[in-house]
Amino acid sequence: MASKKIIAICQSGGEFVTNNEDGFLTYTGGEAYALDIDDQTVLADFKKEVAENFQCGVEGMTIKYFLPGNKKTLITISKDKDLKRMINFIKDTDQVEIFIIYDEAVVKNVPNVSASRSTTASEAALTPATPVDVDMIHCDDLLGADAAIDTTPLCVYPVSNDENNEKHHRAATQWENTITGVGQRFNSFAEFQKLNNDLKGQFSHEARRLMIQDLYAAACAPKLESFERCVENIKAISPEVYNWVTRSEPEHWANAFFCGARYGHLTSNFGQLFYDWVAEVNELPITQMVDVLRGKIMELIYTRRVDSSQWVTTLTPLMEEKLQSETSRARSLQLLPSHGSTYEVRGESIEVVDIDQWGDCSCKEWQLNGLPCCHAIAVFDRLGMSSYDYCLRYFSTESYRVTYAESINPIPHLEKPIKGEPDMEHNMVIVVNPPPTKRQPGRPKTKKADTFDIVKRQMQCSRCKGLGHNKKTCGKVNNIDEADPLLFTGLVTGELENTAGSMELESSCPI
Repeated sequence: MASKKIIAICQSGGEFVTNNEDGFLTYTGGEAYALDIDDQTVLADFKKEVAENFQCGVEGMTIKYFLPGNKKTLITISKDKDLKRMINFIKDTDQVEIFIIYDEAVVKNVPNVSASRSTTASEAALTPATPVDVDMIHCDDLLGADAAIDTTPLCVYPVSNDENNEKHHRAATQWENTITGVGQRFNSFAEFQKLNNDLKGQFSHEARRLMIQDLYAAACAPKLESFERCVENIKAISPEVYNWVTRSEPEHWANAFFCGARYGHLTSNFGQLFYDWVAEVNELPITQMVDVLRGKIMELIYTRRVDSSQWVTTLTPLMEEKLQSETSRARSLQLLPSHGSTYEVRGESIEVVDIDQWGDCSCKEWQLNGLPCCHAIAVFDRLGMSSYDYCLRYFSTESYRVTYAESINPIPHLEKPIKGEPDMEHNMVIVVNPPPTKRQPGRPKTKKADTFDIVKRQMQCSRCKGLGHNKKTCGKVNNIDEADPLLFTGLVTGELENTAGSMELESSCPI
């Protein structure tokens, strides 16, 4: 049985303040990170993980926590048994507050960034971001990515009925609605990890976290003003990163400059499911791979066809939920007198809506997402018009059903089993041979031999026994004029006669 995961809110860089009324200790300032622990966690490994997040060493680190219901006494964790004892104490809760305290020599290296700094620099810039569609019940899995928390530290313990504990309970609920994990902010954790690794070594963990959040907020920002505010936050941290962002062609990735239609998406991972299938069957022969992929596609089409047949809403469930969310926001907006087809809507900001032009709202949310924004819905409700008439048809349930209405049919006479031979289909192995090749006319091309060193015998003249020439070129090499052929013949004949005479004399001499 898997052990229960508990969220540990690790805080450092702040200070304890004593309440004069009840003597309770309150931790203010600093920064916090959410880590997950269980009864299998080792203290040494936990300290290393904490040190990595706070960009500090393990030496001089002290870990303390409060017992449930006791905010006056801090308990120290010095060995593995203490850590397991703490987990047993808070096993009935889902999270625990842990304080990381360093010696004075070490505290100097801990970044003391208050919660207001982070909120001002990054959280305000995250306002235009797309709403996060993540259930907070499964937040423990997402917080395993070491998400940083920029909120005032709060206590988690069993709540009693007194007024003070009720305040803590209400504050804890607000904190739970504010916390955002890395997996919630980024659709793919690989995007965050790659950018985070590129920035490592140059910036601290806090600076990297703020720049990544501001960059994502800049990409989601629908207006130019929001985009500029986000990149200015990056510029305040690193002008080099700011220059890189401005030179990276924002018209291809930022909503404020993109001229096309994104339909509410920032990533292009629509083919990720198919790529995962290919990776699973990569080792199979090509015929079996194609057959497996075909089966998975058929199964996907059938599953989505059956699921969509049970939908009763006009839009797909996800789009219907988003539209209802915008409708609830529209109830608190104020509609001012109109001028023709143009209406002015007031809420947190003043936006202008032109109902004669589809997607024409100054907030640009309608144009970017394909669904009417809350300002347009407020106008539709005043005029008695339906918001569904102004949604893109691609989001409708009918379009979804049409997409998966057709099936992949087998090829006739090739994929049907042969009657009377039921085992033939299972035992038959299809072998794919290469296409037949035809011999080209003409002489075959000779393949050039590989280049290698060849030791050649040097030429030797048969007349002078010299190297590098033969007897035909011997005279030219040795600067000897060629003699008259007749004279040369006589000389040769005389030499032969003299040679023969000498041989006769030698043979007649007594031994």
